[in-house]
Amino acid sequence: MLLEVDNTATDRQSRTGMSDADLLVDFALTARPLDTRAGPGFFLEEEDCDRAGWRRFRLPHKWAAEFALRKDYRDDWQTELLEEYTYFTADEFVATLAELGARVVRAGPYWNPWIVANRFVGRLRLTDERMRPLPWPATNFVAAAQRVPARASLRLSEKRPSTVAPAYLALEAAVDTTTGHVFDLVRRPGPVTDLLPWHLDNAGRLRVVARYGYPRPIINAVPRATPDLEGDRRSGHVVEPISVAAPDSSAPDPEATLLARAGLPGDCIRDLSPGLTYYPSPGGIDEQVVSVLVRIDGDIPETPIDAVVSGFSTAGSVRTVDAQSLLRAAQVGMLAEARLALNIYALLADLGMAPEPWIGDAVSPRPGTPQQRAGLAELTAGSPDRRFRPSTERAGYLRVVRSTFADQTIEDGLLTTLAAEEREFVLPTGVSANTAVVLPHLLDASGDVLVGLERQALPVPQLQAGDARILTAPAFRLAASLDTIESVRDHIRDVLALPADAAVVRLGASYFASAGLTPERVFVFAADASAAGAADLVYVPIGELLAGRRQLRDGHLLIALFRLAHALAVGPGH
Repeated sequence: MLLEVDNTATDRQSRTGMSDADLLVDFALTARPLDTRAGPGFFLEEEDCDRAGWRRFRLPHKWAAEFALRKDYRDDWQTELLEEYTYFTADEFVATLAELGARVVRAGPYWNPWIVANRFVGRLRLTDERMRPLPWPATNFVAAAQRVPARASLRLSEKRPSTVAPAYLALEAAVDTTTGHVFDLVRRPGPVTDLLPWHLDNAGRLRVVARYGYPRPIINAVPRATPDLEGDRRSGHVVEPISVAAPDSSAPDPEATLLARAGLPGDCIRDLSPGLTYYPSPGGIDEQVVSVLVRIDGDIPETPIDAVVSGFSTAGSVRTVDAQSLLRAAQVGMLAEARLALNIYALLADLGMAPEPWIGDAVSPRPGTPQQRAGLAELTAGSPDRRFRPSTERAGYLRVVRSTFADQTIEDGLLTTLAAEEREFVLPTGVSANTAVVLPHLLDASGDVLVGLERQALPVPQLQAGDARILTAPAFRLAASLDTIESVRDHIRDVLALPADAAVVRLGASYFASAGLTPERVFVFAADASAAGAADLVYVPIGELLAGRRQLRDGHLLIALFRLAHALAVGPGH
């Protein structure tokens, strides 16, 4: 690979008398001095650089990362030379922890926003041999590992495609009678209800009850033409809301039935109230999630879930967790699905409480003039749109796959299968299973943050609520050729007609659109739309969207909206 390095000396560098480029040349001669077999030093070759004040070098990717991560620690430089940061890959970390009997819930790289902004950007440039930009080296590696009993499940993975034809998921189609456009839709039997039991402890902290360690093997499906944009690894055991099949509304006591299915003791419940109602992925999943907030008296003791529920060797447990800790976990990718965090955000807003400080990339809206601006009430007024009809023709965009998933552990140093179950899931055709969701934003003349939305007509809202109209965040499936986060950022700028230097900032880690249904992974961004932007977007004050959150039905929009509000420290409780 190639590394371009700033060759300008600064006050910070005067202690050594070297620019970053000079320090790299010295580092190539002196690195790993304790390695008597391969050290000291590594291959480094300088070539011509057409950027004034910079120098360009060819070197192994590993040593470019080693230099980038230590170049600013000059006071302890001699000690830094003795250390090696990149001694393991993600897979080697996971394998080592598994050999020790640990279930790696999630392990992956992390990029400290401050270090990236202040030590990488404008100081280094990493490219491949064709001068295509490469991702910044990760500043940290974070692994959340759970100690489990001997012969307990350590990892769920796809073993082989099934010879049995899919029968659980229904693949249907709907046609837009005004445009002729056909939409593929996937549906699973029965509605879904998320329960969020909660209470405030004596210190006023919000505590919630969730399923912990529930097996969701589909998130570990073998990638099909889908680049790995985050480099993380997961066991397939997730923290998620207590999700149950909703009882028939004609049942004698639907609330009691709901709570019984969740395994909640009735004597701990104080009251129930509605949470959000939304579509997890309205572009293709014909499903509506209804959230119910269940106020309880106090913490519920950890209770194992019968493994029969999952079909694997474990179904995890139900336990009480600190809500703010879960929001932090979501920001760094420890929650596979976003529904639990979404329910917590909505509950905090209902209680007038603010989430604790955002720990991800900073978002800085800039002044601009939107081409279209409207209020939420204006956008949701009017008669229902019922333009969709069932179609016998399919678009060929979605396909259903049935595979066997293995529940595995390590016994006597060997990988051992504890159970195997078949699961059906849906995949796109012709694109990757990665999706980008973007919230364009700007400041109006009064200093209010405006967010750019799309007004769409989709079949899922019509099928679920009788009205095809829906407000969505700009979202699009990513081509398999977009194999780095930087290439996705460039693609977002192109799609939204943003300037090449417009800031496109990640809003936390990715999440799975529906962990029980698809390996689709969603990457959330905030984009500076102050200079220009797509003319078909309508801009709405973020405060109106937060206040009218129960009118919003796009799950991706709700997740991105709450994350943006969190990053900007706006909304209820602030």
